[in-house]
Amino acid sequence: MVDWDELFEDVNWTALISLMVLGLILIGLSVFIGMDWSRANSIKIKLENNLAGVEEFNRKLAVPPNWKADLQGQIIELNQELRALGGKLPSEFSQPAMRQRIADLASENGVIMVSLPVFRVLSETAYIKRHTGEVVFRSSDIKRVASFYQSLINLPEPHTASTPRLAPNIDVTLTITFYSFDQDDFEKAYPCRIDVVEPAPTEVDLTKVRFFKDKLESLEYKLQQEHSGLDNTKTTYLEYCRLKNQAEALRHELDFSKAKWGK
Repeated sequence: MVDWDELFEDVNWTALISLMVLGLILIGLSVFIGMDWSRANSIKIKLENNLAGVEEFNRKLAVPPNWKADLQGQIIELNQELRALGGKLPSEFSQPAMRQRIADLASENGVIMVSLPVFRVLSETAYIKRHTGEVVFRSSDIKRVASFYQSLINLPEPHTASTPRLAPNIDVTLTITFYSFDQDDFEKAYPCRIDVVEPAPTEVDLTKVRFFKDKLESLEYKLQQEHSGLDNTKTTYLEYCRLKNQAEALRHELDFSKAKWGK
């Protein structure tokens, strides 16, 4: 039979209790550290995912290097080529103003205006409109007929005109077409907007982390810096888009002008 009194008599209860307390402290500490690591890892994943979203946002809105100088140079060259072909197309065409100018030219050249043009508006291309009308006039003096005809041909606005038979004492019918560039339609087709969803900042509480805070603080600071640069990213992208569209619109006009008036 076991003599429990004799067995426990040799036990160092103070040491045993100390070991048990130490064991409990170590277990509690390990649990606390484990929970702290888990909390820190969860925050780290949130920060890294948000940082990845910011980097993806910046990647989708990235612009080419030297984009401003390149596009401004293209715009200058395109404008020069357009001027050589007669100039840019107007963004709008005023029928009343043109009818009045034609009437004034008829009066200056001493011809009778039989009828002023009623301009029909049709689409020449996706963004270029043509405004076509007929000018009917007459005079007993062939020189006046020719002079008025030439004044219409010399109008500075980009246009084309028919070549009717010029003769005195007859109704001369001239078909004249002016062109305009529909900027509104172009901007609808090539809108400058940001369709990429901007990532919202991730809110984290690092005060709850005790042992694994250093790397999280540096990651949080980097993320804050990246978020602070998003407005600049958006501004740069929209400016790039507007300049790019301006160059594209001029290129569209130039292709049309070359086909219509180029040599």
